[in-house]
Amino acid sequence: MDGRRKALIVANDEYDHEGLRHLLSPAADAEALAEVLGDRQIGAFEVETVRNQPAHVIQTHIEDLLADSRADDVLLLHFSCHGLKSESGELFFAAKNTRPNRLSSTAISADFVQRCMRASRSRSIVLLLDCCYGGAFGKGVTVRSTGDVNVADSFPENRVGGGRGRAVITASSSIEYAFEGDRLADDQTQRPSVFTTALVEGLATGDADRDEDGWVSLNELYDYVFDRVRAQTPHQTPSRDVEMQGELYLARSRRKRIKPMPIPADLQAAMTDPNMFSRLGAVSELRVRLLSDNLPSAVGAYEALVEIARTDIQYVADPAKAALAEAVLHPSHAEVRFPPVEQGSESPAQLINLLGPPIARAAIPHADDSWIRLQEAAESFTVTIETTTPGPRAGTVTLKGPSGELTIPVTTTITPAATPAPPPPEPAAPQPAPPEPVRRPAPPEPTPEVKVPTPTATPTPTTPPPAATPAAAPQPTPPPTPITTPEPAATTAPPQHSPQPTPTQPIKPTQPAKTTQPAMTTQPAKPVEAAKPVQPAKPAQPGAGSVLWALIPVLTLGLLTPAPFIHAASKLKESALWTAAVIYSLAWLVLLIGLGSDAQVMPIFILLAVIATIHAFVLRPRVFAPAQPASPRPPLPRPTAPPRQPAKPAERATRLLGTPAPRERRTAESAATAAEVAVPHFRVVALGVAGSGKTVYLSSMFHTVNVPMPGRSYFLETNAAHRVYLSKVFDEVSDTSEPWPRGTRTGETRELDFDCVSFDAGVRHTVFKISYLDYAGELLESEQEAGSTALSDLEGRIRNSHGLLGMLDGYRVLQYLRNEPAGRRYFRSQIQPMTGIMAGASCPIHFVLTKWDLVRGFGEPEDADENTRLDLVRDALLETAHLRALVETHTWGSRVIRLIPVSAVGPHFAQMDHEGHVLKLPDGEMNPTNVEVPLTAILPDLFRQVELSLDAPTRTRLAEEARSRRGLSDEQSRTSLGNFVNLPAGLALRQKLQDVVGGSSGKDVMGMFLDWMAGATAEDIRATGRARQQGRLQAQSIEAARGRVLTEFGEELGRLEKRLPASRLSGR
Repeated sequence: MDGRRKALIVANDEYDHEGLRHLLSPAADAEALAEVLGDRQIGAFEVETVRNQPAHVIQTHIEDLLADSRADDVLLLHFSCHGLKSESGELFFAAKNTRPNRLSSTAISADFVQRCMRASRSRSIVLLLDCCYGGAFGKGVTVRSTGDVNVADSFPENRVGGGRGRAVITASSSIEYAFEGDRLADDQTQRPSVFTTALVEGLATGDADRDEDGWVSLNELYDYVFDRVRAQTPHQTPSRDVEMQGELYLARSRRKRIKPMPIPADLQAAMTDPNMFSRLGAVSELRVRLLSDNLPSAVGAYEALVEIARTDIQYVADPAKAALAEAVLHPSHAEVRFPPVEQGSESPAQLINLLGPPIARAAIPHADDSWIRLQEAAESFTVTIETTTPGPRAGTVTLKGPSGELTIPVTTTITPAATPAPPPPEPAAPQPAPPEPVRRPAPPEPTPEVKVPTPTATPTPTTPPPAATPAAAPQPTPPPTPITTPEPAATTAPPQHSPQPTPTQPIKPTQPAKTTQPAMTTQPAKPVEAAKPVQPAKPAQPGAGSVLWALIPVLTLGLLTPAPFIHAASKLKESALWTAAVIYSLAWLVLLIGLGSDAQVMPIFILLAVIATIHAFVLRPRVFAPAQPASPRPPLPRPTAPPRQPAKPAERATRLLGTPAPRERRTAESAATAAEVAVPHFRVVALGVAGSGKTVYLSSMFHTVNVPMPGRSYFLETNAAHRVYLSKVFDEVSDTSEPWPRGTRTGETRELDFDCVSFDAGVRHTVFKISYLDYAGELLESEQEAGSTALSDLEGRIRNSHGLLGMLDGYRVLQYLRNEPAGRRYFRSQIQPMTGIMAGASCPIHFVLTKWDLVRGFGEPEDADENTRLDLVRDALLETAHLRALVETHTWGSRVIRLIPVSAVGPHFAQMDHEGHVLKLPDGEMNPTNVEVPLTAILPDLFRQVELSLDAPTRTRLAEEARSRRGLSDEQSRTSLGNFVNLPAGLALRQKLQDVVGGSSGKDVMGMFLDWMAGATAEDIRATGRARQQGRLQAQSIEAARGRVLTEFGEELGRLEKRLPASRLSGR
């Protein structure tokens, strides 16, 4: 037979005898303890509460609980009352009718409770005493004979029934007083009992589950309560008297114990590797485990990252701290602020979702205050409040999880309920006569349910008053709550500067209400006059408030001269106004300082105020112009120049995706026009250890794309010095009699600037610039000297780059595929550092697999085509923890990672000998393969990253704008873009471009992005560009040329993905 779980809570806080002072804790204690014990997810007890009853009634309930029991029942008895001692030292529990001089007949003796416990058939009884002298009860407690105990289905085997015997836990010892809050229990106070509060908190939060096994045992509960009570009241010592065999489990724990999964051995080795780049790679892998759905693995990774962040050097600790920051608790609301709630009304509710990775969503909420109610659901909970007691409320909800703890403040105000006015008693003195009530056919007698308007009772905003005839009322006090009147249906809202009566203004009650309410049923007149609707001001005429605004400098005698201009600049967001505000502020500050030493400065100070006032009157129509009503899709006409000062060319050049400055007259010289066109600048960083082929690849890539080819309208140009250097390297590579060129030396960083030039129909445009940074290979392998800034410089370059090229030596990869020691050593000591330092990147990453012509003979099928070979290589590379971690991490950020096989020399130029040396063939022919794709794919992948980071409505709006730009003339295209950047979708795109592209994300980059989203073919854009060139200057068709080049980049990338689908590492 399954055992029952029954609890009896005895709470006495009111006493008939005047010598027993009333207690304030028992009522709250009984309610809180009954709630947590009766919760099916925590205690699962059948709870009965007996409050403020005579002694004989309480004795009956106690005997019923203990006598009507079976052997496998778990019984819990809790006393919250006065504890009294007789002259002979016997302990009694006070009841409502207790008389201190008649304890034997009016109180419950401890001996009675002990006799009932001894007579009970239950073998598991717990007694909790929250009273003075509670420790005196333990004397005489005995253990019943043992035997087998059955277990309830809701509790595990050998848990609830495992403990057999009697246990008594008391709030104090036999010679101590129990405390309510910070005072003796015998004193009246507003604070709850320390002992019972600790009991409730330990069970409700699960904090008493010290071993986190999911269950709260009796011993764990006592240890928790002891620590909490002693921490708050050192003079109170809880005690226990336990004679029990086995462990008795009182409740389930709400804490989710997640046993950490051990870190794999290879990852532990990387965490302690002397090479800091290996440790960075380990941090990247731990981050992947931390954010995974496997909670034990995530908790193990969390603990490992905490240790790394605490003990490792800053260069490694910072990424670990950043990873830990991603796993912090992240609720959808940082605080809950309920509006004022009327007493006794239905509680408002606030749903709070738990966001973030799974380890963060595993948190458990707990209300730290009894008036806050929580309803838990999967990965969310709902906050409601108890509205029975009026007054301000401020509490907290605590979230506890494997990754930390977070507190959510909860605030509200419970307003007193509006009660009907009782019938007036016989007045002792003359009272003002109230307004006559509405006459009804059969008027009933005045009852509390009929609300009669009186000078001190005004209708609430939500409840209309009873119909009443207009009557002059005595002078009332201002209403404590806002009075609202329905607005006429056709009333237009006045401008923001027009003065309006506030809802809390006192309204003269000497006139009857005359406000009409169109489209509504006739409302009764109110005992106070409602505010009349304010007539809307004319949109084109700023009101009196704007005049006072303009007169601020003169009215304040110059003390607030800069104020109107700071306000205007903040509202209109124009750089010219900010400049004016700064100038006025500086002049005002200089003159204000001079007033203290020279009285002659005062006239100049006043003159400045007069000038500022005149200027403010000029700005007044624009600052206080009424807002135009929004339309679903505003038209994009050519904007008319507003009455502002023309911006200088230097100011126009520094604007970043802002509102276009008014156009100035353009000169007819094409050179001068081209000089005004901003050229976007993109940065690419190439990483690779020594011998990976960075230098050979760079020279081959430039040689391939430095002249236009059929079907490709773009080419790269660079300065003379760089051209000579790259040509020399290419000559050394192509000359079969020369050795391979040397790589980049340690400490040597090459930065090459390329101009991407479009050449079509005899017209050339520099559409954008590319900076190519080639870092020394040994930088990733060798320890740097003290004080060296090379690594920090490299990290900063990576963080600010638009694309990363990671060079993988194809020959070493082949050794790795063949499971040769040299290949494994290459990945462990050289590739892991490279992937570790790439972890901080936020841009597309292209792993360039060099020497692709050599990657053969590693066990692939004989008839394997190029994509099959690449797929096998891809799978083998992703088996390495660091590379897989990097790919998975960047995939979550919508970033693209590719594996692009290239051959800088082609398949018939070199071969390997039996010792593994790469030798040039005497009659080898250079035929580079795919060398341009790693560079040209950067922009399409970068824009794809921006697109995926936008929400769906913004992407839809951008697609519409992109399609609408096709076929527009140059002037129309620029006008359309100038209007679009001020729309919500344009502002969202501007922010994302700024986050991803950075400082080069000007208006031209936004145009490139929209052309890319339009999906036009290169031939369509070429035709549009030729149409724009007719009768126009050279620079006016640069936008079409830029879009054409970007489209060709995308087409080359599309051909690669079609031919080699395995080249996409992330987002497949």
